Amino acid sequence: MVTRYWLLPIVLVRVCLDTFVASLTGLLNRPKWLAYKRYVIYSLVRSIRRHDTKRLLGTGSVTTIGAYETVLRRHKLVPDIVPLDCGGNILWLNRPEENNGKVMLYLHGGGYTLPAYAGHVEILVDQVKRSQSRGQKLSVAMLEYALAPTGQYPVQLRQAAAALDYLLKTLNAAPSNIILAGDSAGGNLCLSLLSHISHPHPDLSIPRVDLKGEKLRGTLLISPWVTFDTSAPSIFSNRETDYLLPESLQRASKAFLGDAKEDTYNTPLGASVEWWEDLHIQDLGIIVSDSELFFDDIMAFSEKIKAHNPHTQVLVAPGEAHVQSVFDKEMKSGEPTRSLEYIANWVDERLA
Repeated sequence: MVTRYWLLPIVLVRVCLDTFVASLTGLLNRPKWLAYKRYVIYSLVRSIRRHDTKRLLGTGSVTTIGAYETVLRRHKLVPDIVPLDCGGNILWLNRPEENNGKVMLYLHGGGYTLPAYAGHVEILVDQVKRSQSRGQKLSVAMLEYALAPTGQYPVQLRQAAAALDYLLKTLNAAPSNIILAGDSAGGNLCLSLLSHISHPHPDLSIPRVDLKGEKLRGTLLISPWVTFDTSAPSIFSNRETDYLLPESLQRASKAFLGDAKEDTYNTPLGASVEWWEDLHIQDLGIIVSDSELFFDDIMAFSEKIKAHNPHTQVLVAPGEAHVQSVFDKEMKSGEPTRSLEYIANWVDERLA
């Protein structure tokens, strides 16, 4: 990626101007339930995304492993990293010493182009500590997968399948002890992996996953990216209550797909109702905010998948932005979020 530092002063002026305008309009024209501070911060993030600072600066120095190691140092924990043969790494939190307790395979979001944030890791550390305080056993295997445009579809699916295969064969974890979870693009990858288990991908380089007739304990999707189309009504109606931008979503999906086409593995909303009939999971949870850009698409997908999976729980967090639980952890807001409460309670129930 070519850096363009000479453009930074221009971009900085534009971002400052956008934020100044938002600080004025937010006094009168923001939704009344949305805090003024949040309105300005979301506007700032949208401006940064609009001017595509990732393209200007590159993100080579920011990595998922870097975020993981930073958080573990903060909590005085020792990094435990397992490389996969097909690329990518499993980043362990509380790796099990023997085959007992539940294991969560976590796939982080970021539009397939951004690494995990420290906020992702903080939430997972908190969940492990919460389980320990309740006398429950939880280990988390967070996957560091290849980022676009260097890694393009289906590389991420290949690595996710390899990670699950590692848990089943090397760790000898029973499918009924494995929880699959992910946010945003990570939720997309979870659904891609579930599709691959039920309908093996035609790319033979992607490891087949054999659950031996069993089912995974559950899958938790947090604001999953279910379509690359950006024409749903909520994309426009929630444009001031979310920090995402349609144009940045379009850039990310193009970087992820490369020359590949959309299909039922990478675009879950486009799959038929029948496609989801044979899901190899006991429980499915979907968390969505009514104020995020993805709201309408996620609700449409939820109705489709519930047709053959009536055990699906759809939990709506009112007034929150896209994956606000991670966003707030990253910003160190200290404010409780309904979505984080949903995550903790849903996982607790699967550990019982």
